[in-house]
Amino acid sequence: MLQHLRFSHAALPHFQEQPRILSLLLDKTDERVYLINTDFELLYFNRTAAHELQAMTGRKVQVGENIFAVLPASLMATYGVLYRQSLEQHHANIMSGRSITGDGKYRTHHGEERWIKMRISPMQMPNGEVTAIAVIVKDITRRKIAERRRDEYVQHLQTILETMQEVVIAIDELQSIVSFNHAAAHAFGYSGDEILGKPLSALFPEHFVELVTQSSSSEFQTGCQLQTVVGRRRNGEEFPIEATVSSSLHDGRFFLTLIARDVSERKQMEQKIRTANRELEQKVLDRTEALYASNQALQKLNEEKNDLINILSHDLKNPIGIVRGFAEMLQMENNGNPEVERIAGHIAQTSETMLALVTNLLNLNTIESGAQILRPMKLSLPVFTQALIDTNSIHAGRKGISLALHQHAPNPLCAVIADEIALHQVIDNLLSNALKYSAQESAVKAHIFSVHKENLATIEREVRSAGLPLTRPLTPETTILAIQDAGTGITSADMPLLFTKFRRLSSQPTGGESSNGLGLSIVQRLVEAMHGRVWCESVYGEGAVFYVELPRILSSETQTEIQPEIPQTHAPLSFPYQSYSASGHKASVQYS
Repeated sequence: MLQHLRFSHAALPHFQEQPRILSLLLDKTDERVYLINTDFELLYFNRTAAHELQAMTGRKVQVGENIFAVLPASLMATYGVLYRQSLEQHHANIMSGRSITGDGKYRTHHGEERWIKMRISPMQMPNGEVTAIAVIVKDITRRKIAERRRDEYVQHLQTILETMQEVVIAIDELQSIVSFNHAAAHAFGYSGDEILGKPLSALFPEHFVELVTQSSSSEFQTGCQLQTVVGRRRNGEEFPIEATVSSSLHDGRFFLTLIARDVSERKQMEQKIRTANRELEQKVLDRTEALYASNQALQKLNEEKNDLINILSHDLKNPIGIVRGFAEMLQMENNGNPEVERIAGHIAQTSETMLALVTNLLNLNTIESGAQILRPMKLSLPVFTQALIDTNSIHAGRKGISLALHQHAPNPLCAVIADEIALHQVIDNLLSNALKYSAQESAVKAHIFSVHKENLATIEREVRSAGLPLTRPLTPETTILAIQDAGTGITSADMPLLFTKFRRLSSQPTGGESSNGLGLSIVQRLVEAMHGRVWCESVYGEGAVFYVELPRILSSETQTEIQPEIPQTHAPLSFPYQSYSASGHKASVQYS
C-alpha cells in the first residue's frame, strides 16, 4: 500500500503518527484525493488519484512534482484550467482557512466530456498556519448526464404541453395557478404572466373551485371526469368546458392538474343538430300523416275499383253467356246455311274469349284483394295434369299438336300439397299457353319429377337429359311440373316482363288466338300462395319450358310430415269444375 503513498513528512508532521491507517482509509474511496503545498507541489495522492495521474501522463507520478507540470499539454487547456482557476483564483481564501467547492467539465485526450466536483480545503497547524491544501475530486459525469436528460425530458414535456389543443392548468395546495399552457391562454384570454399566481376562482365559478379544492388527493389519483362546467374568459364571457382533474405529490406538496376542452363549438353544433332533428321529425310526421291520408284514399279507390270490376264482371258474364248460347243454337239450327254457321261460330268463339277475360279479371281481383282462401290438401299431380291434358287435347288436335305427359317420378301418385281450384288454374293456363304459342303439327310435353335431398344432383341431370334447359337449382322435397312448348321461345328482353299483368310480349300466338296478358300473372300469384315457385327457361328459337315447384308429401319411408288438416286422399275431391284458359277455351272436368 505504502508504495502508492507519497508523503513529505517535513511539511506534514501531523501525518507522521498513523500514515498506514490513513492510507488504508483514503484508498477505499472512489474520490481522487491530493495533498499539495502552497507551491502546488504534490505531497500525497491516494490510489484512485494515482490511477488518474498515470492514465493522464502515461507514467508514474512522484511526490514533489508540481501538479500543473504533471498534466500533459493536451489537458492543460481543460482539466488543468479547472485546477489552476480553483487554486490560483481562490488562493487568498484558501490561505485564510476557507474551503471552496465547485463543478467543472473537461475533455479527455480521447475527446470524451467529463464532469467533476472539486472541493479544496486548507490544512492548518494549531497556530493557524496553512501548511497544505487538500484537493478532493469526484467524477459526476453520470449525474450530469442524468440531469441533462431530465432537463431535455422536461423541455420535451413543456413543448408537448404548449402544443396541446386541450387546456392544461395546474394549481397548488393554496389554489394558486402554477401552470398555464398556450391553449389555456387562448381559451381564457390571459397570458401566462398575467394569470400565474392568481387563484383558480379567476377562471371558474366558486362551486367548481370548491368541488376541486375540497376533494382529497385520493379522489383524483386516477383522474376524475367532471360534468360540463362554465369557464370565465378575461372579458367576462362564460363558455362551456369539459374537464378532467388529477392529483400529484411533488416534494411533499399537493398539486391538482386540470385538463379541459372548450366545447363551445360542439355545444352549438349539438344544438343545431337537435333543432334539425326536431324539424326533421316534424317533417317526417307531417309526411307520414300525408302518406297515410293518401294511402287511405288509394285504398278506398282500390276497393271501389274492385267492387266495380266485380259488378261489371258479374253483370257481363250473364249477357255473354246468353250470346254464346244463341250462337250455339244458330250453329245447330242453321237449316244447312253455311254462312249462318260460320257467323255463329265466330260469335261463339268471341263470346268464349270475352268470358275468359271476364273470368280472369274476377280471379285476379279475388287474389289481389286477399279474398281468395286456399285449402291445401294432398293431391296427385299426375292425375290433375292428365285430366287437363285430356281437356286441352281438343284444342291441340285443331292445330295438329300432340299433347302428352311424361312421368319421371318412381311414385305414380306423386302427391303434392296444393289447393284444388288454384292448381287447376295453374296447369290449365300453362297448357293453354303452350298450345297457343306452339307451331302447327308440333308436340307439347308435360314432365313430372320428384326431388329428394338424396337425389338432387341426379334429378337435375335427368331433367337436362330429357331435353329441358335448366339453369336454376331445384329445391329438395318438392315435385316439379315442367311444361315444354314448341314455339319460338322468350327473348331476353321479354323474360323480366313475363309474369307482369296486362303485358303483351313480342311472341305471337301461332293460330290467331287472343291474349289478355293475365294468365301468367295469375299463375305466379297462385303458385306462390301455395308456397311453391314458378319460372321459365328459354333459348330463343328453341321454345320455352315453364317449371312449377310445389311442396311434395313426404313418404312414410323417409319422413311423415302431413298436416292433420289436409285430407288423406290421393286424388281431388269429386266435383264438377269449369274454367276458361287464357285462349278462351272452356275446360270442364269431372274429378272422381
